Amino acid sequence: MVRNPSPILAEPHIAEWATSWSSFDTKRAPSLSPSLSSGSDGLDGSIWSIPANDSLRSGSLTPPSLQSSGSRSSIGSLQARTPPSLQADLDVHISTVVYSVLDSLRGKLDVIVDTYFRTTHTWLSIMHKPTFYRRLQSKTRSDASFSVLLLCMHLVAEPLTHIGKDTESTTNLYHSAKSLHSVVLTSKGPSLDLVQAGILIALCEHYQAVANAPRDTLENCKQIASHIGLDATVLLGDLTNNESSTSEEWKRTYWGLVAMDRIVAMKDENRKLPLLLPRPPVDAVLPSSYDAVWLSSADGNPAPGWSQPVASTLPVDASSFARQAQVLCVFGDIIKLTACDFGSNPDLYLQEVLRLDCEIQKLLTKLLTDCKGSYTQYCCPISMSMCGIFFLHCFQLDATAAGNGKPFQDAAARSRLAIDKMVQITVDILHVFPFEFIPELSPPAFHCTYLALVMFLKLEQLYPGEPSSISQRDFDMVLKAMTEFSTAWGVAGQYVDTIKQTQESQHRPAAQ
Repeated sequence: MVRNPSPILAEPHIAEWATSWSSFDTKRAPSLSPSLSSGSDGLDGSIWSIPANDSLRSGSLTPPSLQSSGSRSSIGSLQARTPPSLQADLDVHISTVVYSVLDSLRGKLDVIVDTYFRTTHTWLSIMHKPTFYRRLQSKTRSDASFSVLLLCMHLVAEPLTHIGKDTESTTNLYHSAKSLHSVVLTSKGPSLDLVQAGILIALCEHYQAVANAPRDTLENCKQIASHIGLDATVLLGDLTNNESSTSEEWKRTYWGLVAMDRIVAMKDENRKLPLLLPRPPVDAVLPSSYDAVWLSSADGNPAPGWSQPVASTLPVDASSFARQAQVLCVFGDIIKLTACDFGSNPDLYLQEVLRLDCEIQKLLTKLLTDCKGSYTQYCCPISMSMCGIFFLHCFQLDATAAGNGKPFQDAAARSRLAIDKMVQITVDILHVFPFEFIPELSPPAFHCTYLALVMFLKLEQLYPGEPSSISQRDFDMVLKAMTEFSTAWGVAGQYVDTIKQTQESQHRPAAQ
């Protein structure tokens, strides 16, 4: 695939961050610098700085018409309930059902697997691809848990092969996958395959806007993972290999749980629910810095030294998933902070916003510098970083826009500029983004695009009559992009509806 080079996106923004923004003039709109200042990494100060003195309950139908199905198993006492003598028969039976479902949907195994690894796997790298293919070609193919995992891979890949078409087959597939996952869990007990399959079910529920279900599914996954010893401790050292995976795959699966937890939390705009998984400690081990090294290793275990702790500086060519894990840690802190009452201790929260702002922009600056035009490979960490900045500064702007005193005025000005900049970057990316790569986008990309539109409208309302950061044509282009995203994923359609309702409430003309 031909990608546009990264300077199109990175150079103007990073050059500006490294120069004029450190002495921001609140009366002047920033102008884009034409080239990247050599040697500047934009990390010396704030980019926009003014010096600062379990239950799977049924969900209500949301377009498209997917509804959460089934009830949660009693995870606390879950053990394999099928006698060992009958488990082989169960494996054959479940596998037969899975392949029958796939046949009824005209799903070809090679297409299903190829589509999954070409799309979802690019940003949610939780499976060791060579090991998966070996299992697919061996007798493991008749294992019930593995068969359910395969069905769930098709669940998230299915809309990608039928973009813009009827979602009935996806709805049927969702119910089949949910039911079979529950059957295998209660019959055979927890396994890594079922944790990974559950993550993909939660991803489908999020993508298709199934009310309430993604968080409940993740809570199930967390408990299943706990039963097999898959928790934050796997990030603190090696795990003994077992039949189904290597230590790296276990580690990546846990990071996948953390990623989905943060992705689901994005939609909780009122911050009513706490995160399900805690922040990994600073000495936690990131996924392998080089995916190619992991994927080329025969047993799936990269050589020592290919993984680094969360607090480390990653090399220029580090993998997207390792970078994403770093972003997840800061993003989780932002989610927790924005659930607080700013007015209860404004001095403390002004400092916390500034600290987290510096951390997240440092990661974003390096991502934009190193992405080399790989929009989809770096899609999740870049867009999640931008979502974090939107959340952080919307939180601060709401609390300080009407405040008195220079600290509040300066904080509001910083937040306004930060939001403006994220809107501009979103527009710049979408102007050059090739829409044939929509299937490879991650959920934060949809949410970041949505936030750019929402925050633009918010600034218009807070500062009426003042110059906008983007033109009406740019706004319409971004909304059109979101509409294009909705041809594959229901959650994007939900975002489009919200934007249009906001426009109507502000008596603003709708996009043509």
